[in-house]
Amino acid sequence: MENKVINIIKIVPDTVVDGPRMRTSIYVSGCHNHCPGCHNPESQVFGCGKDYTIKEVVDLVEKYGHKRVTLSGGDPFWNAEICHYLCTELRKRIPEINIWAYTGLTMDIIKSNPDSKLELLNQLDGLVDGPFIDSLKSEDCLWRGSLNQRIWTRDENNEWTLNNIYN
Repeated sequence: MENKVINIIKIVPDTVVDGPRMRTSIYVSGCHNHCPGCHNPESQVFGCGKDYTIKEVVDLVEKYGHKRVTLSGGDPFWNAEICHYLCTELRKRIPEINIWAYTGLTMDIIKSNPDSKLELLNQLDGLVDGPFIDSLKSEDCLWRGSLNQRIWTRDENNEWTLNNIYN
């Protein structure tokens, strides 16, 4: 089933701005949030990137050698079904992988959604949630653009913990 296709704007190896430690960031196309001041407005259009098979993406992540990946965009949660599938395949090939995602949705909205959004959440180790709000823009937010956005990670009991980190 690795011939399923995902539309990706870009894949960035060796980045440290989209989560902890060196990782590979995958920017999927499409977003319905349309946050005013979005730093990547061209990514809001579904299908604006290049089609990759899941196998091609997993091969690239493995080639780059990082055991850390971040899904961004666009918004992976508006592409939840295919992003869930990508995460599943990444975990099969690289069992120790750490996967984060960025979304303009909130944790509460995702958790109350019984569809593929919740399935994608269950594949993640970290989540940066909340819409970008231009009036709350701050350079003091690690891995976020505005003060309302939150960092969630899984604790030792596999429960989500809020970890707002300011530096």
